[in-house]
Amino acid sequence: MSESSVSSEYAEQAKALLPPWLHKAHEAALTMAESDRFPHALLVQSPLGWCERRLAAILVCQILDLPPRLLVEEMAHADLKWLEREEGSIFYKVAQIRESVGFMQRTAQGNGKKVIVVPHAHRMNVESANTLLKVLEEPPPGSHWLLLCNEPGQLLPTIRSRCQTLVIGPDADLDTTDFITGLVADTDADIASAIKPVELAMLRFEFLGAPEQVAAALLLGEEPIWPFLAGVLGDRDLISSVAERWNERELPELIAAWQRYVHALVAKRLPAYVVSAELPNISLNQGVGASAEKLFKFVDELREARALVTYHAGINKRLLLERLLLRWCTLLAIRPG
Repeated sequence: MSESSVSSEYAEQAKALLPPWLHKAHEAALTMAESDRFPHALLVQSPLGWCERRLAAILVCQILDLPPRLLVEEMAHADLKWLEREEGSIFYKVAQIRESVGFMQRTAQGNGKKVIVVPHAHRMNVESANTLLKVLEEPPPGSHWLLLCNEPGQLLPTIRSRCQTLVIGPDADLDTTDFITGLVADTDADIASAIKPVELAMLRFEFLGAPEQVAAALLLGEEPIWPFLAGVLGDRDLISSVAERWNERELPELIAAWQRYVHALVAKRLPAYVVSAELPNISLNQGVGASAEKLFKFVDELREARALVTYHAGINKRLLLERLLLRWCTLLAIRPG
């Protein structure tokens, strides 16, 4: 990495492409570069959807002495490989990791550096992870692995121990409304102009404020889950149709949002749109009819369900959702009017 790649002018150009919550992590990466200590393996640890790929793109440009830009995964460069899991695969296949190791072992064509970016690096089975571990133990000169990880607990401890870690820790209460609207407008100005404040508030709560996830949901026309959770409380006959509708969604994220509502219910810190909802005969902000102990047990059920749909293929997702929705209705039993 040359001195020019970390000049003040370069740093400012790169900073302008990043949202404010990434500036601290980027400055830490610049410090590594300036002291010639940029690691062979960097673990970028971040909640999902907080623009971690943007930071990876800037780091790739920094390593390869390229002008700062985004969307480098679409760029053809002899010394860059941006991995993605094969469509429909839960984990990276070992063949992908082996091919990447071979890529790293070939001679660099540019400034002597090669980079491989691995989004969702925690999505490796044992064989894939062990294959990666071997190359991290004896990395070829000039090789750099950028591992993007949203669930570090799922990554092999031996891999984590061979990486330097860069943590992105945004505040979930950070107001990202303008940034989200901008992301949506970049793709579809009509959708951006039609965003409803209450819908945006629900999605921000459900995705812990993660702007890219919220923007993606808006662009896909995915509705917040709260109106459906409230709806089945009033009419259990809706359970089947809600389960069918949700079956088309990314269930790990949907179930995680559900967990947040239950946690908020226990803590009596529900969002204003929940407390003020017109739901006759129930009083959610008063704890409904379920004890905290029962609600915590339901959180455990949701956690187990999330693990099932994340790491196991062949699960009957619709039946799983119906069971969870029925359990939700049973726990939060509507009181007689």
